[in-house]
Amino acid sequence: MKRTLCALLAFVLAAPVVFSATSDSITVPSFAKYKDNPVLLARKAKPGESKYFDSSAVTDPCVIYWEGRYHMWYTGWINWMGGSGRQGRIGYAISPDGKKWTRVDGTAGGIEAPGAVLGTGASNEYDGFSVQSPWVINDNGKLRMYYVAVDTKGRMTLGLAESNTGNYWSKKGQILMPTNELAFDGFQVGKCSVVKVNNIYKMWYEGQSKIDSRWRIGYATSYDGSTWTKNIGEKTGGAVLDLGDKITDFDNFTVRAPSVVFDGVYYYMWYDTSMRDEKTSQIGIATSVNGISFDKRGVSLDVGKIGDFDAQRVASPGVLKNGLVFYLYYCNYSDTNSGIGLATSGDLPANIGSGVVKLDCKIGDGFDFSLGNKTTDPTLADLVVDCGFGAPRMCGRFIRNAVDFADAECVPGEGYPAVSSVRENCQNIEIGATYAFKTINEQNYAKIKIEGIWQDPVDPNHYEITIKWMYQSNGSPCFIGGSKEPPSKPYNLNCVPGDRAIKLQWTAAFAPPGKVISYYVYRADEPGQAQKNKSPIHDFPVSLTQYTDTGLTNGKTYYYIARTIDQFGNISEASNETFCQPKAVHPPTFPQPLPPAGGAPVPGDGSFDNPWVIEQNPWEFDWCGFQPQTLVIIAGTQYVADGNGCIHVSITLKPGGKNQIEYTIITPTGDTLSGSIWAVLKDTNVHIELWIGRGYMMRNNQQMTLDQPPEIKFSRTMIPIRAVSEALDCKVEWDGTQRKIIVSNCLNKIELWIDKPTAVVNGTPIAIDDKDKKVVPYIYKPTGRTLVPFRFISETLGANVQYDANEKKVTIDYTPPKCPKNP
Repeated sequence: MKRTLCALLAFVLAAPVVFSATSDSITVPSFAKYKDNPVLLARKAKPGESKYFDSSAVTDPCVIYWEGRYHMWYTGWINWMGGSGRQGRIGYAISPDGKKWTRVDGTAGGIEAPGAVLGTGASNEYDGFSVQSPWVINDNGKLRMYYVAVDTKGRMTLGLAESNTGNYWSKKGQILMPTNELAFDGFQVGKCSVVKVNNIYKMWYEGQSKIDSRWRIGYATSYDGSTWTKNIGEKTGGAVLDLGDKITDFDNFTVRAPSVVFDGVYYYMWYDTSMRDEKTSQIGIATSVNGISFDKRGVSLDVGKIGDFDAQRVASPGVLKNGLVFYLYYCNYSDTNSGIGLATSGDLPANIGSGVVKLDCKIGDGFDFSLGNKTTDPTLADLVVDCGFGAPRMCGRFIRNAVDFADAECVPGEGYPAVSSVRENCQNIEIGATYAFKTINEQNYAKIKIEGIWQDPVDPNHYEITIKWMYQSNGSPCFIGGSKEPPSKPYNLNCVPGDRAIKLQWTAAFAPPGKVISYYVYRADEPGQAQKNKSPIHDFPVSLTQYTDTGLTNGKTYYYIARTIDQFGNISEASNETFCQPKAVHPPTFPQPLPPAGGAPVPGDGSFDNPWVIEQNPWEFDWCGFQPQTLVIIAGTQYVADGNGCIHVSITLKPGGKNQIEYTIITPTGDTLSGSIWAVLKDTNVHIELWIGRGYMMRNNQQMTLDQPPEIKFSRTMIPIRAVSEALDCKVEWDGTQRKIIVSNCLNKIELWIDKPTAVVNGTPIAIDDKDKKVVPYIYKPTGRTLVPFRFISETLGANVQYDANEKKVTIDYTPPKCPKNP
């Protein structure tokens, strides 16, 4: 039976990135589209349902890898027709693998555009009409979003917003606008791409000319990410990337929507080549050594075949590089089937691989198996076993090592044979021999050892060859000291159950200098069996100390162990065993506010129409009932549930209106729930109205009886001091011996004497009325109540007072001080 190593180990041994060799210094990746495209579709509303902000189209993807997940921001459109949208808002989604995405809805779009995480500004602002084309970078833990802002007159500029969470953003203002009319961006600026290199922010952006209305790409730099300086390029109008020279060039019409990746040495720029209202487009690529002078390298991604979602257009690229793999996200600008697609330069995000395989080789079959290149043409491979000419031979660009497999270097000092065909360098294979080679792209290295050759005694033309192999795809030599020693095992393996999923975490194994380690996870249905299982639950080792096992059955118990693997294929002992039982997750509802000690229940139900009335500010409470390690984002602040499933929340409420408190719950296994509640801060202000001669007053719209109404005396308005002072939450005392009234709270103490024109305020004598010493407190004998000048007592306490002569009305507005305990 014939079997090829290329078929058996396609994802491990085959070079993950296939390059078009058009330059000796910079190679460009080739892409394969994801088989299940599109990865994100417009969210079509059902009849009777309100439309989401992205119910018509999704465009302009930007993806970063952050905190063990892929995060996407994109433009959503409610109204999209003829390849263009009217008003855009920005949405957010997360993914464990970059392929399966879950939206994280926000509330920035309001009722008009529900689900958006960044909405439009006020109608008179620079982004009052549309926000679109986001580009997000992780700047030392802070997320910065550069986005296209469109005002109500249709003018496009660039804005900046910042976030700590990805779904709650704070706008920082306008950062880039058109230049003079002769420049390539004299009319407007659009979508950009930002990279931070050596503490310098570098931006590539699209600009539209006022002269020919074409789009070109320019370059700007910044030291803080907010204030930008445009750099004049060598192309038309100061651009750094211009239109194609020939009318037949695929990018002769426009170049726009740049997406730049810096790999530490070179700059790769992907760009769009068509206006949105054109019928077709392709994605081009250009490369540079300095980020300013770019060389075009041709088409990087073309349209799909008839029937594919991207059969007409591939546009607005957003590219990231994770490990060795480039992820190219793009959109199709479709009116009927709008979606975001994915193409990758390889399916091997891991850096290592190793194993042992037995291969059949029959004389006369020709090339039997190949290593190092995904190709159906074995003459393009780096190393092949040739069974076409007698005994099996090793052919290709290999060298043979005289040392054992574990100590053999993949990069010999004398270099590799320069061959145009693998048959130019062939040797008969021998048991114990070690061969090494590097792949065509000059970045990936491998070695194999022939551990056994068996010749069939019945059919001498039939051989079975046992091969031990090791593959390393990070561009470094294979040989590292200590390559024979297995790595240490991971420790403290634990698990958290979720809905049809289990999240596993562990403490990293020790990695001495030179060791590159990652991990495999093994599963079993019975205790003690996972460590006997030789097949991990995932194809490639993971570098993070966590892994989420999905697609499980709720209510069933699963057992796990983890092992460490190094770059030589050495595997550690098993970790401790842990077990979990997945179950449906029902996060707790937002907790009902607790009343103050001894107080009445908090009014309201948390809805917009009936918000909770909160006395405490900041509003602090415990929210329990989560799974441990659940991430909860409340009003932009992140909380992580402790071992008891609780978080302690502190929210500062704004006075004077309703507060919408938005929250997002992300379980340890990635399930997401968003919601919001409404609360108002209890109004502690005091508003008092009194009328001359009336036997009542109004306190906060509640009528209170007065046994002594206000009156006019000494040409001044006099008010009953006890009734009014107590209404202002002050304490009133009477000293009959001194005929003295004392009015006090935690900040002030006012002492007044009957028929005396001087008062003492906080120990300082003050004239009650510096214009008329006849104005004094007095007792109205028919009622026995003391009256004082309303303006003196009120203003001394810090209240605002007014007198309406027409209505003969006294108005007092007062905010009581925050006292530990009112006297």
